[in-house]
Amino acid sequence: DSAVASFERAVQLLPDNVAPLVNASIVHSLAGRNDQAETCLRRALKVEPANAAANLNLGLLLGELGRLAEAETSLRAAFKSDPQSATAAYNLGVVLAAERPDEALDWCRTAHALEPQEPKFTYTLAFYLHARGARDEAITLLRTVTDQRTAYLDAYMLLGRIYEEGGRKNDAVELYRRAAAVGQFSTEVRQQFSARAQWLSQRR
Repeated sequence: DSAVASFERAVQLLPDNVAPLVNASIVHSLAGRNDQAETCLRRALKVEPANAAANLNLGLLLGELGRLAEAETSLRAAFKSDPQSATAAYNLGVVLAAERPDEALDWCRTAHALEPQEPKFTYTLAFYLHARGARDEAITLLRTVTDQRTAYLDAYMLLGRIYEEGGRKNDAVELYRRAAAVGQFSTEVRQQFSARAQWLSQRR
């Protein structure tokens, strides 16, 4: 509440500055006050309709609320204002996945191209590629995460499943053993990977 009050005071002092309104919306969102968060972002966009941060945060908020058509509009506006926004591209991919999978895949490729080091973007692109039958491309992408022993659990899980589905038992065993050695994973997760590797290695 103190943070919001400070941001509101900043708006009074600088009414043409949208940053305090965007920051206030984030605080409201963290506190679960989604209506107030949306109000702040709408106020910001009245001042600066093309503001990338305001459109991005509004798109994220609307997406979380299940208002996908409105989220798409805001995310497109965010990306138009900031074509380097991998976050906007990624979330457009997620928002469009159910209704327009081809376009969603293109947006996921864009997000990955903009920030190839972000494992979430890599995993999501691989996930949609695998769903469309592009197994080899999905494997190549996922290995850029797992070969570096990046602690992104979903990447290991998906790559292991692809290996197992494709009958590549040895590759799956090697992957699970490497995953079991990733120190950033919890002890429970590492034990599960180790057990899976042992179980697979004993199968004929």
